[in-house]
Amino acid sequence: MLNQTLRYYIIKVSCGPAHTIALSGIITLKMKDSNIIDSGEVFAWGNGENGQLGLGNRLNQLTPQQIKLYHNNNETPNRNSGQPDSAIDISCGKRHTGIITSSKFYLKTKSL
Repeated sequence: MLNQTLRYYIIKVSCGPAHTIALSGIITLKMKDSNIIDSGEVFAWGNGENGQLGLGNRLNQLTPQQIKLYHNNNETPNRNSGQPDSAIDISCGKRHTGIITSSKFYLKTKSL
């Protein structure tokens, strides 16, 4: 058995004026080293009235909600089909939420 512990850490946060997204990573803690070995879970919360949270609805969220990411050909990330995907970068602003995964780029923009 390896002498290590797995923990989830938020490694990046991006904020719009009324919503926030966060990217988590799994970090291995060994005797003398700590390394990020995987990243990939994205959480969103705040104003979702235009669907900008990427949760498949237009609801506001007071607490972080996980955005489910899958390898598929759908335009939105929250489809429950295909293999799970891992996010590698995030961005959000006044009129967008973007997620780059190992296989795809997701972008949700607010309607003008």
